[in-house]
Amino acid sequence: MAAHADGYDTPRSATAVGAGSTYAAGLAAAHQRSRAAVLAVGHDCDAGTYSALLTYASPGGGTWVFQSTHQAMCVD
Repeated sequence: MAAHADGYDTPRSATAVGAGSTYAAGLAAAHQRSRAAVLAVGHDCDAGTYSALLTYASPGGGTWVFQSTHQAMCVD
């Protein structure tokens, strides 16, 4: 892979699970955790992309659990 001029030349990705009492809160928690996992290894990363999968929704809608994968380019 050729180095990018801006130094963001190391791909990083992480998958995490997050839950919340609403759809939006569960999705946000999962995204936040996957982003934090990427930043734990690549301290300086671009905004990247997210993909998410709803893994559980309680029958009453009070619990939403997502699995989120975050991919970003980071400075090594």
